[in-house]
Amino acid sequence: MAIDLIIVDDHSIFRKGLKLIFEQTRDINVIGEANNGEELLNMLEFKSPDIVLLDINMPKLNGLDTLTELTKRGKKKSKPLHTIILSTYDSEAYIVKAIEEGASAYMSKLCEPDELVTAIEYVYENGIYFDGKANKAMQLYLTSKRRNKANIMEELYLNSTEQKVLKLLCNELTSTEIASKINVSKRTVEDIRYQLLKKTSTVNSVGLALWAAKNGLVELL
Repeated sequence: MAIDLIIVDDHSIFRKGLKLIFEQTRDINVIGEANNGEELLNMLEFKSPDIVLLDINMPKLNGLDTLTELTKRGKKKSKPLHTIILSTYDSEAYIVKAIEEGASAYMSKLCEPDELVTAIEYVYENGIYFDGKANKAMQLYLTSKRRNKANIMEELYLNSTEQKVLKLLCNELTSTEIASKINVSKRTVEDIRYQLLKKTSTVNSVGLALWAAKNGLVELL
């Protein structure tokens, strides 16, 4: 497994430090560095990373606006592009906003290097990673927003297979694992996932999990 990654941060010394950390693991390959979101978007014209590590406070195009654009672009690509926010801002409002906009994880710049590497590897494999701070922020948000399960089912019908796939996706199982568990093909699972995204107007597995939790269909652990 080799994870192609681009680091986006306006502090050169910080980018270089991260690159040195990642060079010590065989799993992570830094294929580019950008000073801000504008540079990143230009870079994506000729580079295709698996993960973008993105700061929030940057000149020209900040992290949240860049994230919005990345999420839009991701809808048009067959290869997943995951974004991990790495920031000094760790308020619940920032965390919730970033995850709602499509971030796969939200990490503090004060985290340990090993935890950051773990988050990158986990996002690559599963599409989402919540540390303790992010998980607490999302639980508080979802508690305030959660709707009654019966009400949502009146508005949007999900058949039994879709409900099973939804719950297993939210439990971070891969398409292969879900296919084995419910005795269907991997292609069928991927087709159902696509239909779930369309029905719920979400953009990725993270958004789907939040939608399901907000509507009382699953619990985020």
